[in-house]
Amino acid sequence: MSWQQQITQQIANINAFLTQLAANVKNIPLFTSASSLNGEDFLHISQGGIDKKASLTLILAYLQENNLFVENYYDTMSGTNPLLTQQSQQTTGRIQYVENAFGFPDIADGDYAYFEKLDTNTQTYSDYRKLSADEVAIIESSQAWQTKTVRFKDTAVVDYTSLVSGYIYVLNDDPDITDLIFDVPYSEIIAKAQSLATTENFYLNIYNATKNINIRATITEFTTVDTNKVKVTITGVLDAEIDVEDTLHLGLPINYEDVEVRINGLWHYPKNATDPTAITDGQEFRGFPTPTRFVSGIVLDATDFDIDDDTKARLLVNNYY
Repeated sequence: MSWQQQITQQIANINAFLTQLAANVKNIPLFTSASSLNGEDFLHISQGGIDKKASLTLILAYLQENNLFVENYYDTMSGTNPLLTQQSQQTTGRIQYVENAFGFPDIADGDYAYFEKLDTNTQTYSDYRKLSADEVAIIESSQAWQTKTVRFKDTAVVDYTSLVSGYIYVLNDDPDITDLIFDVPYSEIIAKAQSLATTENFYLNIYNATKNINIRATITEFTTVDTNKVKVTITGVLDAEIDVEDTLHLGLPINYEDVEVRINGLWHYPKNATDPTAITDGQEFRGFPTPTRFVSGIVLDATDFDIDDDTKARLLVNNYY
């Protein structure tokens, strides 16, 4: 399937998705210029005099979730996790992403690229077509939900007028960042985490693309501000790590458990609890005992604890860092 045929197929998939959202669609207006739309714009569908709508962000998310943009992700052109030697995974006409595409003509060492798989399998560069900048922009726009630009950084917010889609506010109290305030699309995405915040602990992974650093923020509180925007109070982020105009890539909030090991047993403290709770057989734990080391484990036997007998109670620990 050619690149043009794939686009046609994607459009057909969009139409099928919209049909599913609004059964018995009567009409869909045509937009004359896609460049005038953004992720917060809606396609309006009229059915029986009632308007129904689906945002472009939702449609793009559907395409990404169903793997209609990128089929495979590779580290390099050849060597570890190679593009050229794993052609059995690749479908003609589908898009392949390479983190370091050095070796392909006119690509510098360390630069990424997207390729269309052609209908030959010779394990050479001639089996691929490098996508143009315009084609890459279409693909990367599907990931816009997690990419935010810092528009405001101060000790307090006066108003939220400029906190529109694609931006984030940052509050600081030197030497620390104290709060992050998200735009509406991301606020909606983390609604589930916010609903669990009274009983669960969360942290947020952030990649600052401008400074090329990874940031781990521990969330201590979720608050709704300006009607529909979420503010998270955080710890563990220095003031120097985020500045105005920085580009941030946000992950999703990840929950974790605080774990305490005692000689006479295994215990943990649920969030906001004053007393510890005994850990039982089979219970899992995970967390960061230090800022740079993540551990996880499972209790094999929590009865008759004996510090000198590892058959009584022990933890299996995987060190990821």
